[in-house]
Amino acid sequence: MAGRGPVIGPMVYGICWSPEEHHQYLREVGMNDSKQLDHAKRSELVKKLSELEETHGVGFKVTHLTPEFLSEKMLAIPRTANLNSVSHEAAASLINHVVSLGHHVTHAYIDTVGDPGRYAEFLRRRIPQHIKLTVEPKADGTYPVTAAASIAAKTSRDSAVEELCEGEAIGPDWVAKASESMSTSDPGPVVTGSGYPGDPKTKAFLRTYHDRVFGFPPCIRFSWKTAERVHGEMHGVVFDFGDEDDATGPGMGAIMQNRPLLFRRKRVNRLKRVT
Repeated sequence: MAGRGPVIGPMVYGICWSPEEHHQYLREVGMNDSKQLDHAKRSELVKKLSELEETHGVGFKVTHLTPEFLSEKMLAIPRTANLNSVSHEAAASLINHVVSLGHHVTHAYIDTVGDPGRYAEFLRRRIPQHIKLTVEPKADGTYPVTAAASIAAKTSRDSAVEELCEGEAIGPDWVAKASESMSTSDPGPVVTGSGYPGDPKTKAFLRTYHDRVFGFPPCIRFSWKTAERVHGEMHGVVFDFGDEDDATGPGMGAIMQNRPLLFRRKRVNRLKRVT
């Protein structure tokens, strides 16, 4: 898993499968905790994983949970999901994908998100019962096959964020918004920073690519406190979810039925100007 904390870009989950007799070889070629490796080394190891598919029966897959998907889950009313449950669902889906390819999966080694026992219990209800589970903290530093999955996920997320820096993924309307906020015809290259709350470059990006009504580009996780805080500091319109008079009223789908399409897509119920 890569990108749980940042406000920018997707959260990426990865899985790697390998015959058990080749696990040690994965360690020998350098598979380790992705956080301990630099970008160049991770990219090199992903290429190596692709080569091992032919020679050692090793494979990998990543799945991206987009900022829009995460915001929809986190801002839903009533809220039925959190980051842990979304993570658990992604892991179960990846394991089932490998099974669907015809591989005989006997053991899954998983870096825990939240309580390991609850995570394992959840997975047992979602994947074939014969699969043995090892769910541990820092599993990517212990099991080379988990490390390989982590490296694939981190490399894929890095590529996604790099694409944002090219500007095309943000879109011309948001580039124009940046030009307006910077009082220049050319805002220059997009610099997102790490996406973490304490990164000055990330804060500058959020302020530059901000609209008082529509918030931020689709690459931003609206549900993150960082985005909420910057939106408030920039005197943005307040997004008010749910009925003031009935906290247990109808779900967002029912509330939004008669709203303009734009507001339904943005999951906005009422707008209130902040002065």
